[in-house]
Amino acid sequence: ILDSGLFARIWVYEHPQRILGVLTRDQATAKTWSAQKAKQATILLADIASPSTTKGAGNLFAEHAANEFLDRMKQSNDRNLGTFVKSTGDGAIAVFSDAQNALDCAAELQRSLSERPILVGGMPLEVRIGIHAGLVNMTQSSYGLDVFGSDVNLAARLTDLAKPGQVALSETARLALPEDRR
Repeated sequence: ILDSGLFARIWVYEHPQRILGVLTRDQATAKTWSAQKAKQATILLADIASPSTTKGAGNLFAEHAANEFLDRMKQSNDRNLGTFVKSTGDGAIAVFSDAQNALDCAAELQRSLSERPILVGGMPLEVRIGIHAGLVNMTQSSYGLDVFGSDVNLAARLTDLAKPGQVALSETARLALPEDRR
């Protein structure tokens, strides 16, 4: 059960990876973070709100829609200085050193889906996004970059609370925003 005082909802707001030496930016970040254990960050989880829509469209269309969504997510992430962590199949995880950048990424992604819908079986793909600020453990595993910790789990719960096309923001993340953006 979530304490209702913990969350504040903020509803719908109106690049290839860079190389650092021989590592991508995300791999370099993971190596730095894994040496430091947990680090303060803002976690953004995006989830396709209606996986049944993609399933009903057939595998080829569902795969195309998911790939288009991931491309947009990665591009917005790069423009807003985030670290793309991974795809979750029907969603994605990214971390940001700044809550404002995470919120800008979420707003840009939702705006993109509104202005240029990804159609699946004639229906627009909708995404729910959760944002939370807290301690994140980042590691490089044999599967690639990954994050874990209770604050990552809170971001996932926020994603579950958001309705399609919405962004749910924790009070902690809201307070990490500049005063004029709260």
